[in-house]
Amino acid sequence: MENLFNMFSSTLDLRHACQEGHDIFAKDMIGNKKKVNQIISAAKKNAKSDECLYCGKKVTSLCNSHTIPAFILNNISVEGNLYNFNKMIGSPLIKDEDGVNRSGTFYVICRNCDGKVFADYENPSEYTSKPTNKMLAQIAMKNFLKNIYKRKLEREMYKIINEQIGLPMGFMEHQSQIIELDSNEFLNGYLRAKKADINNSSDVYYMFFCQRLDYVVPIAFQGPIAMTTDLEGGIINNLFKMDPQYKLQELHICIFPFNDESLIFMFIDSKSKRYRRFYKQFRKLSLEEQLRVVVYLLFAYTEDFFIHKDLSDEVLNNEVLLGISGKSPIVTSATPFVDGDKIVQQSYDFSQLSQVPNILWRDYMVY
Repeated sequence: MENLFNMFSSTLDLRHACQEGHDIFAKDMIGNKKKVNQIISAAKKNAKSDECLYCGKKVTSLCNSHTIPAFILNNISVEGNLYNFNKMIGSPLIKDEDGVNRSGTFYVICRNCDGKVFADYENPSEYTSKPTNKMLAQIAMKNFLKNIYKRKLEREMYKIINEQIGLPMGFMEHQSQIIELDSNEFLNGYLRAKKADINNSSDVYYMFFCQRLDYVVPIAFQGPIAMTTDLEGGIINNLFKMDPQYKLQELHICIFPFNDESLIFMFIDSKSKRYRRFYKQFRKLSLEEQLRVVVYLLFAYTEDFFIHKDLSDEVLNNEVLLGISGKSPIVTSATPFVDGDKIVQQSYDFSQLSQVPNILWRDYMVY
């Protein structure tokens, strides 16, 4: 297990690491899966809180909250199941499909708040027109809450792994620092979104793309990404800048398949000025090219998307799509002063964009 962890912490190609990990675990696959599940279960238990992050009240249990509304996931599920990110990278220790009730869930708020706070954006009838400012604020809240939970879970997992098998010297401290910085940024983003929702503010978020398609796309996603470069290679975020004063800026992407149509939109915080060049470049593209960019961003930067199980093997086994799905911002090198930002920016450029299957185009529609 230690060897596999080292591979994940030293390469940009997670898919290759998973393939090598399969060979490592082949002798005792059942036993190693059990160990991983035990670590994950223990981390989830340790990450639990007895207080709702939204209302602050003490609770005996927290809600099983969906990042992507369940009614959207149901629209592309097959007998209640969907493929997840592992379908692309092929880890031998993780299932590559989940039921709707287990897809994109987290635990930080109480059931009462979950049912009331997100009522606008989780109501299908609200999507007859473009999402309102209030809906964007609720989506941003959900996105940040999910990421807060993910960082809590990561922190607990690192602690357990360090106690059981040990981590490379300095690794725990480095990751803890990153998690702390990220958690603070996510919390501030959540509080800003919460305030925008309560006040129904019109100037907090800027939606620069919103497209309704008259068919159902085979994928669902909701979440923020921190792009490293724009379409022409200009820097948007320096991922390795550890200055607490430097804030990563997120781009929120939503891909919502409905019963007989789909809605795809992207928005940013109005203070996120570093995305101006990107969305100006983006607007010059044709609709087909724009959707291809969204596909690239989705697979290169995220892991919380869910896929219709009838999507063709031609797409799921596409080498370019598999390659960009295995990217990771983790960089290691024998050279002590390697320029991590430069390596990541080169890795996340758009040089392979034209080769990416445009699964948001009509050719790949579910119906």
